[in-house]
Amino acid sequence: MKYNIDYINKKNSARLEEFVNQSWFLDKSLGYSIYDHAYIVPADMSNLHFHRGVLTSQGEIVDSSLLFEGFKTDWANSVELYKAQKRTETVIYLGLLLPVWGHILTDCLKKLWFIRTDLCKQYISEGAKFVAIIPWHSKALDTIFDLLGFKIENIENIKVLTQFEKVIIPDNSIVRNSDNTRYYTKEYSDTVKLITDKIPDTKPYGKYYFTRTSFAKSKIWLRREYGESEIESVFRKMGYTVISPEKLNPIETMTLIKNCESFASTEGSISHNVLFCKPGTDVIIVRKVDFVNTWQLIVNQVANVNVTYIDAHKSIISSGCLGPFYMSITKEMEKFVGHSIFHIPYFLKPSFWWYLIQNRKITKRILISLNIIQ
Repeated sequence: MKYNIDYINKKNSARLEEFVNQSWFLDKSLGYSIYDHAYIVPADMSNLHFHRGVLTSQGEIVDSSLLFEGFKTDWANSVELYKAQKRTETVIYLGLLLPVWGHILTDCLKKLWFIRTDLCKQYISEGAKFVAIIPWHSKALDTIFDLLGFKIENIENIKVLTQFEKVIIPDNSIVRNSDNTRYYTKEYSDTVKLITDKIPDTKPYGKYYFTRTSFAKSKIWLRREYGESEIESVFRKMGYTVISPEKLNPIETMTLIKNCESFASTEGSISHNVLFCKPGTDVIIVRKVDFVNTWQLIVNQVANVNVTYIDAHKSIISSGCLGPFYMSITKEMEKFVGHSIFHIPYFLKPSFWWYLIQNRKITKRILISLNIIQ
């Protein structure tokens, strides 16, 4: 596995270099915990509050039950535990299965190692049931579970606040630390291999650029990315076939990626598709913000691919990993292609100013600097 960060802005390259020169493998034996009379708090989709998890009998959050450790912990005190349904059952909690593609390939897999253990099979034979929090249905999530030989119908989706006799919670095979770094264990890479082994091998397909432009055109007021069409055009001229993955079914998507010679995309959920690349595949990741995506570092290492990072954005760092993002032709992109690229400066484009308006924090900062508000 190799990294190339020659096309990263100098002010950001030192930080990224620090991350790419590390291993994110955690040599740790995983186990599980049992909580007596624990509560499972379901997603509340009426208020889009889908980041929930398990509370102990005393109402304390079980950190390993969340989407990831330390995330969205401000809801526990508002849970009315006295309203919980009570069930005298033992359940095996498989996590908050958030059916967003990037999380399906990472956080949704991190407890599934336990299903394959003899201990889990013993609990099931004694009457235990699989449960999870699944905010909404997703065919993509179904497909991944099918490839693992496990039907998602075998998991009860907890939809009301419920207290169980015992809740068994497997350890996570992707672990987030307080500094937002993430590590993976052998159990995670073993789970991924079970999936990739089921994806068909074909003759090499060539070079693919996976784009989000079709997705972004749906509703402008919900758009998270701006400017990708320019980046897409650059890769098309370099001989890449441009693919909108949402127009394919998951198996078609994974088959293309597994058998491609080179894969390129912006960084985020779409770049987590690298997980399906064969070892040694050339991967190009276009950064849309000065933010180190620690999920991606795990994906890169598990897939054992050769990664080139390119800075091609004018995003404000406060947008973090959630956006919105503004992409543009940069000198780093021109260095990558080996020549200058004709383009309109980003600050002359109406889309850039709409991007600033959409990001309220940025707009507020500008208004304060202009003494328009305090």
